[in-house]
Amino acid sequence: MASMGRRLGAVGTLLGAIGLVRIQVIMQRGYAAHPQEVAGLLARLGFASKSVEGSLLVVAYQYAFLRRPFPEVSGTSLERERSALLLWIVVMLIGLAVESWAS
Repeated sequence: MASMGRRLGAVGTLLGAIGLVRIQVIMQRGYAAHPQEVAGLLARLGFASKSVEGSLLVVAYQYAFLRRPFPEVSGTSLERERSALLLWIVVMLIGLAVESWAS
């Protein structure tokens, strides 16, 4: 039974890691394509520009999962990839839930 728990924990960790990497890729691609808009959004939300990765993850969660509207990203590639962001956030959260349940 412990072996099954370790396997589930490993699957959860893998799902969480894949989801996190995909979220970061989408957000970095959006940041690279529209640096002024995303920088303006981060500044308005009070994030320091030096910790872009963590800030982008928080913004991705608020934008895709909580469906919070951000006028700065209207018409950008991030708006077109909102459903993909939501999918990968859900995958990451499922992975975290499986990992914590298996522990």
